[in-house]
Amino acid sequence: MPRSYGITNVAPWASAPPVGPAGDTYYNTGNKALYISDGTTWNQIQAGGGGGGAPYAPVTGTPPNPSSPTVTPPTGLLWVDTSTTPSWTPVAGPTGPTGPTGAQGPLGPGLVDYGVTAADLNTLTASGTYVAADTNSNAPPFPAGQYVLIVSRVSAGSFMQQQATHIAQPNFIANRMYTSGAWQGWKSPAAGQLWTGTGPSTAFSGGVGTLWSPAPGVQEIAGRKYRVSIWWALANNTGASQAFVYYTLGNGNWTPPANSRIFWQGATTTAGQSNYIATSWVYTANSTMVPVWTLGFNAAGGTPWAIGANGLTMVLEDVGY
Repeated sequence: MPRSYGITNVAPWASAPPVGPAGDTYYNTGNKALYISDGTTWNQIQAGGGGGGAPYAPVTGTPPNPSSPTVTPPTGLLWVDTSTTPSWTPVAGPTGPTGPTGAQGPLGPGLVDYGVTAADLNTLTASGTYVAADTNSNAPPFPAGQYVLIVSRVSAGSFMQQQATHIAQPNFIANRMYTSGAWQGWKSPAAGQLWTGTGPSTAFSGGVGTLWSPAPGVQEIAGRKYRVSIWWALANNTGASQAFVYYTLGNGNWTPPANSRIFWQGATTTAGQSNYIATSWVYTANSTMVPVWTLGFNAAGGTPWAIGANGLTMVLEDVGY
């Protein structure tokens, strides 16, 4: 006996039956959807509720026929192909027009060669790195040659700094500041030891003799301070005792006090005896030059006196300002 569905009967089918007259319905037991006939095609009835129905995307394993799908989807209905696993690929949008080129920015610090000019360093007020030389006006108190000059400008030029480093002798460094509308003087830290050596045999047959000549290039700079430290042994080779022996020392680049003596021997120095002297002091150089060290001495008797082999050691240091 056929099943009676009463007033709610909708025939269940596993697949779509032949299309009936418009208004016929059936329930698809496969996808659990309700269909209604328009007289030509079965149309799936969309779920509804609240303010109205919303499209949905049925998930199937095979795509519908694009030319004649089994179900005519309403506008917005999607189909998801579960047989593939596609990867996400970014989709580039259209490229817009290129904007105008911006204005040229300020140039960074450059390298300007002032090594062969007489440029006044007071005029170098732009931040940057320069190559300057001792021939420049208002140059730092350096040995002859070129140096790297770094200029730092801040507060629209209210404050500036110039820092110089000698290219061939980088132990020479100097700094100065621009404040209160004027460049201040150069300040230089100690350059350290310039030269040291042990002297050869030197005989003195008169009152003055050359004690030491440093190697060329070991020059002193006018206005800078230097420390000299000397040790030596001066032997009495006169064959007679000498009384009231004293020594003076100079290098032709400073002004020693009048009648200054670095050694005074009030007692008698007999023949064959030696005077041992060790001394150190600081002085200011009068000019830029390679000094020649000289020894002057006075004794009551004859000559000669002599410094033995390796009987002298001297250290010359730059101590800045």
